[in-house]
Formats: sequence, C-alpha cells, structure tokens
Amino acid sequence: MATQKRSSSGKRTTTGKKTTAGGKRAAAPKKRPIRREVGGVVCLVLALCIAFSYFQQGGWLLDRPAALCRGLVGYGYYTVAPVLLLVSYILLFHRGRNVTACVVGAALLPVLLGAMLHLVLCKTDYNSVDGIAKLLWQSGLSMESGGVLSATLAIMLVKLVKKTLAMILLAVLLVTCLMLAFRLTPAAVIEAVRSHERVPYEPEEEELPPQRPARAPRRNAGRIHRAASSARSLTISRARTSCLQIEMLWRKSLPRLHRPSP
Repeated sequence: MATQKRSSSGKRTTTGKKTTAGGKRAAAPKKRPIRREVGGVVCLVLALCIAFSYFQQGGWLLDRPAALCRGLVGYGYYTVAPVLLLVSYILLFHRGRNVTACVVGAALLPVLLGAMLHLVLCKTDYNSVDGIAKLLWQSGLSMESGGVLSATLAIMLVKLVKKTLAMILLAVLLVTCLMLAFRLTPAAVIEAVRSHERVPYEPEEEELPPQRPARAPRRNAGRIHRAASSARSLTISRARTSCLQIEMLWRKSLPRLHRPSP
C-alpha cells in the first residue's frame, strides 16, 4: 500500500511539472516576423539601382536588374523605380495590416502601363506565334515594344476585343491597381470629389487699418494748463484796469461839458 501511494504521488508531481512547463511554453510571446521589412529593404535597394540606371550604366547591380525590367515590361521600365519605392514604403510601414492587395496592385502598374504604351507606340505587328517571346524580349531590351509581359497582354487584348476597347480595359485596370496600391475605395474617391466642389465666390470685406491708441497725457500738461489759466487771468485783469481808467476819464470830462458858456 505504501509503495502504491508513493508511486501515485510521484506521478502527480511529474504530471504537475509537465503542465506547468507546458503553460510556460504557451505563455511565451511569439516573435514578430520581419519578412515584410526585409522585402521592403530589398525593394528599396532595387529601386535605387534602377533609378541610377536611368542616367548611367556600368556595374552588375545597375545593368542586370535594368535589363530584366526592360525585357519584361519594355516601355514600362521607366515606372519600375517609382513602383519599387512605393512597394518598399508599403512593406516597411505596414503597421500590422494586410498589404497583399496593395503590393499586387503596385506591382501590376508597370505591366499595364507598358501594355498601353505598346498599343500606342509600337509599330511592329506580331502576328506569328513562333519565337514571339524571344522577339518581344529583344525589342523590349531595345525599348521598341512592351517586352514579354506587357506586349503579350496587349496583343492578347487586341486579338480579343480590338485596339480601342483594349485601351479602355487597360485604363480601367490601371485605375483599379492605383486604387488598390493607395488603399482607396470608390466611396472615398466620390467623397473626396464632392468635398472639393466649387464654392461661389464671395468678396471679402476690406478690413480697416487698426486705429492707434490715444497717447497718454504728457507730464507737463498740468504746467501748460496752469500757464494758460494764469495768462487768461492776467488778460482779464488788464482789461478791467483799462475799463476803469476809461470810466475815470469820462467822469472827469463830464463837468467841463456841462459848464455854461460866458
């Protein structure tokens, strides 16, 4: 009996240790994946290399990625660097959101733009299917077509719906990809257009220049007032004295006027 109790107590302790260890493992926080950040850095480096390849040549990182982009998208090669910058921004500043649609929409922009430019600028008719991929690659490298991807898309749409409707479809797809890349919805676009409606012009009232505040009375104002009052009183006293003198002279002259003549 004693041995059975010991064995059961030993099993309990071992099971308790196992559960505590499992609880600790479950409670351990998961590491945040950094694959998006790594992809953003890679896209940023490629964008810089392709942007420098627009102006100069020489070097493996300048020539090889540029040749690959020209062979694939042809005329859309000049939009690859801005699109890679946009993709790197989306991946580096995703803030935990799902950015798959944004990255796909941004990545399709050079292809669609290259297809539209192929319909407008390319003067060669690619009717035969034999060796068309090689021809499109070479013409894309020399910037004479839309490359393998863009030119193939343009040729297929022309075969299906003719050139005019193909251009309309490509434009619609281009706008859709732009909205996906920048996280825009039709409702948000309509609301932005409505918010920028024209407002009737109302002439603004001209503001009057601010009036200067009245100056504070000077310190010698009291002196000036006293001097003015004293001058006024002196003038009055002189006028009174002159009036009295005139009155006295007039009284002295009265007896002479009333004397009888001899």
